[in-house]
Amino acid sequence: MGRGVDRRKLAAWRRRLARQQASGLTLAAFCRQERVSVSLWKYWQRQVEREATVVSVAPPVRPAMPFAPAARGGCAVRTHPHNGSLTNE
Repeated sequence: MGRGVDRRKLAAWRRRLARQQASGLTLAAFCRQERVSVSLWKYWQRQVEREATVVSVAPPVRPAMPFAPAARGGCAVRTHPHNGSLTNE
């Protein structure tokens, strides 16, 4: 199992990628200006894209509250988080 990507480096490269897009320069010209190789640029571009993909497909987080209140006919109704059954209060 490999180590994770350094979050600070990832954030710095995310900003650098955005600067290049906003600059209007070609990738080669921007890399020369930043004094980085195009291959290093491509590596970090893939890392940033991969991280964005991992974040976007993360499973939803369950709510901390075990019961979700809902109104029904003037009385409070709660649903059980595991089986979905309804209980009146």
